[in-house]
Amino acid sequence: MPFPPDQRSALARALLFSGLGVVALLLPLPPMPEWQSLINLAHVPLLAVLAWLWLDALASLGVPRLRAMIGVLLLGAAAGGAMELMQWFIPGRWPDPNDFLLNLVGLLLGLFAHWLYRRD
Repeated sequence: MPFPPDQRSALARALLFSGLGVVALLLPLPPMPEWQSLINLAHVPLLAVLAWLWLDALASLGVPRLRAMIGVLLLGAAAGGAMELMQWFIPGRWPDPNDFLLNLVGLLLGLFAHWLYRRD
């Protein structure tokens, strides 16, 4: 057994939600201009929850808090940028720098909320 149950469940939550987030951000969409603003804003809560879950997972592994926050921010920004670029190849999707900025806002909100809630 490589990880105790609490570590496995934290990692499983982070991995599962990450996979669902990637699928959601890369699904082909029909043109829906009346919904586009709402769809774009969905990046914020999605990335905020992902940041929270990954911080919990890393904390369960004993990763120091500051290192975990920096890692989640850098890897989350890289993943968000990669997902935006992959949208070139998906019908009904296109990369948008504003979506990337919304990804960063979500990551920062998730990091900040986790920091506030889990302060020692």
